[in-house]
Amino acid sequence: MSDVLKHRLWALAHFHGAALGLLNLVYVRWENPRALGEAARRRASHSLLLGSTALPLGFLLGGIAHPEGDPSLGIFLAPLGALLVLYTVAAQTYAAWRGPA
Repeated sequence: MSDVLKHRLWALAHFHGAALGLLNLVYVRWENPRALGEAARRRASHSLLLGSTALPLGFLLGGIAHPEGDPSLGIFLAPLGALLVLYTVAAQTYAAWRGPA
């Protein structure tokens, strides 16, 4: 018997893991250390790393031992990870819009 929900969630985990891995590589060249202070830059970098881990992990855990038709509770990591990634994007966008400090 095939578990369609598990396969979909694991495919989402794989896609988001690969896409966020590429985003991390691009972020290294894109971040502007002069626009953000050291503390804000470190916070944004850690936020991106945590979000890049939590988002695909949420999809992966959502597919493990789930009840009929619903993902398991691990899926709650996915929106948390997305918010952490969006925080990094917003912080860097604001810093680029504001200009050098």
